Amino acid sequence: MYRQKALCLIFGFACLMEFVYPCYFEDEYCVLKCDENTSKSNDAEVTITWHKRLPSNASEIISADIDNRILMNGNLLEFWPLSLNDSGEYICTVQGKDYTVKALNVKKKNPNYCRDVVSTDRLSKTVGTAAIIKYNLPHKFKSTSYSVVWYKNCTIYAENVNELSFEALKVSDSAIYAYVITNVHNGQYYNISGKTRLIVDDHAKKVKDVQEHVRPRITGLGSTVITEVEMGQNVSVKCEASVGKTAMFQFSWVHNKSRVDNLDDLIDDCESPITKPCMTKCSHKKEEGIAFTELIIPSINEDDIKYPYVCSLSNSLDPDKKTYIFNLKGKGPDIPKSVFTTSIIAAVACSLAIILSFVLCICFRIEIVLLYRNITGLDETTGDSKEYDAYISFESYSSLKGEERDFALRILAPVLENNFGFKLCIFERDVTPGGAMVDDMNAFLEKSRRLIIVFSKNYASGKVMYELESGLHKAMVERNIKVILIEFTPLSELSFIPESLQLLKKANRVKWKGEKSQPLNSRFWKKIQYLMPAKPALSKSDFHRLQKKGSIKDKNII
Repeated sequence: MYRQKALCLIFGFACLMEFVYPCYFEDEYCVLKCDENTSKSNDAEVTITWHKRLPSNASEIISADIDNRILMNGNLLEFWPLSLNDSGEYICTVQGKDYTVKALNVKKKNPNYCRDVVSTDRLSKTVGTAAIIKYNLPHKFKSTSYSVVWYKNCTIYAENVNELSFEALKVSDSAIYAYVITNVHNGQYYNISGKTRLIVDDHAKKVKDVQEHVRPRITGLGSTVITEVEMGQNVSVKCEASVGKTAMFQFSWVHNKSRVDNLDDLIDDCESPITKPCMTKCSHKKEEGIAFTELIIPSINEDDIKYPYVCSLSNSLDPDKKTYIFNLKGKGPDIPKSVFTTSIIAAVACSLAIILSFVLCICFRIEIVLLYRNITGLDETTGDSKEYDAYISFESYSSLKGEERDFALRILAPVLENNFGFKLCIFERDVTPGGAMVDDMNAFLEKSRRLIIVFSKNYASGKVMYELESGLHKAMVERNIKVILIEFTPLSELSFIPESLQLLKKANRVKWKGEKSQPLNSRFWKKIQYLMPAKPALSKSDFHRLQKKGSIKDKNII
């Protein structure tokens, strides 16, 4: 009776489906499991409910049908059986919290699925090996009465066996194997089905196909074989090739005594007795697709060591060759003179290039840094809460027409502000009269990123000396300002130099050389830019706009 029921059902729907349950075919048993801890679901205080999401994105609670087709058993939702209307998303809720979303896509029964390779498990084996195919049964069915029918390509193959066992597979065993488990629930018959595609490879046939289409090649890694020998020693080396089943190939040995081909010596076949280098006749193992020949040298001499032997494999597809070199034991191969010379020249050239690059980087480090700033638009002034790029300190009281004052106000300040876009603080120009000089001086030093000192033989008044000492203290102790020393008069010509100034790094000193330093592309202005904070240069339109707003002040203050 079970068999008749199974036959009616198996040909009325797809006898196969995905190998794991829950199943997704109409009229089959299906179970959804809540992923939350099952121990909690057995607790009487824990409430588990199932909802189905509707097309309107709302959800409805699942309750038992009148005919008990849909049952809730702890954390399980069972369908006895599935119908097409059951397609959709099911949500498991534990104590009001969503834990699991399951999607069902119930398919129409279709007998064509029996031969469809889609949605099958794949099992690949080789001829002669063993294989086992098992069915997948829900745990709750294991204690009930059920029947199993196995099908091979939709033809009955076995009944009521737990598994299909193959001790030595044959190519004819390749097929799609399906099982149908029939169970009775409340007087109704229900099924669970699955399928596995068994593929049996004929390894011997594969090897034969490969051998018939193999490209003859000499085996072994690399194109050169080096063998250590002793003078006068009897030596033999083997040249082996993979040739498959083809007979269209030929071995030959050549003693390569020159780069010119016609001076090479072709090695003859061996004849007894062996008195000179010779080659054995080709041996061919067709069943393995391997061929080889052997070079025999009865007594190694200087020519054998000096000149290599070449094994050539000729065929209609692509010739191949391998070089055999003999070296005296304990003595490595000599490096060719041309290779040695080339290596020395390359090493010297690389060293000179590295040294030259290093020297150029040192000599042109200022130009390189300025070019980098110009390309990247680097701005070091952003977010440092400073108002001025530099505070200029110079002697301005010993003479109203002093050269230092004229340089600072008519050359240095205009170029830095107008051409390079820096914002400067000049005490007698920017400080409002009437305040305490010392307090104003300290305040403006705090607002400046650099202290530019125009040092000369007249730099000795109390005001500028205080600026010097205060600026150097902030630079060397407080570390909140950097000092740039312009040697208006070279320090070597001065009889007195403040001790604190002698501590200033030489890299922060710039020499003014009169007319030689005046061009904007001179070393003097490049180093001043290098020592000043990095900021994008002002365009002409930006300069005129800032000048109208008063950010850049008139320099005609003398």
